[in-house]
Amino acid sequence: ALLDNTVPNPFVNEYPWTLYAMLKAVLCFLVLVPIRLVVLLFACLVLIAVFLPLVNLMAWLLRTGHEEAGQLPVIVEMLFAPLRLALRMVLWSFGFWWIPVTDHRKEKTQRPKILVANHCSIMDV
Repeated sequence: ALLDNTVPNPFVNEYPWTLYAMLKAVLCFLVLVPIRLVVLLFACLVLIAVFLPLVNLMAWLLRTGHEEAGQLPVIVEMLFAPLRLALRMVLWSFGFWWIPVTDHRKEKTQRPKILVANHCSIMDV
C-alpha cells in the first residue's frame, strides 16, 4: 500500500501547458518581475542608507530613561513608521501581502487564551 502509484501526487502538476497558459506566464513574468525588483531595490536602499542608521541613533537617544515605563515615546514610534513601510515593501516584493486585522470586540478582557504546544523532538512535529 505504501508503494501504490495510483494515488496522485499533490505536488506534481500533470496538467499540460497550453499556448494560452504559456503566454499568461510570460506576460506576468515580464510585467511583475521588473516592478518587484525595482520596489525591492528601492526599499533596501531606503533601509540601508537612510533609515537604519538614523532610526537606530534617534531611538537610542530618545529611549534613555524610558525603559522602566515599558512604552516607547511617541517620537520613537513616528521614527519607526517609515521603517515599517520599507520592510513591508521588501515583503511585498517577495510576494507577501499585508492584511490589516481589526478587532471589533467591545471588551478587550474577553479575548480567548491561546495555548501553544512546543515541539520537543521531531516526533512531536
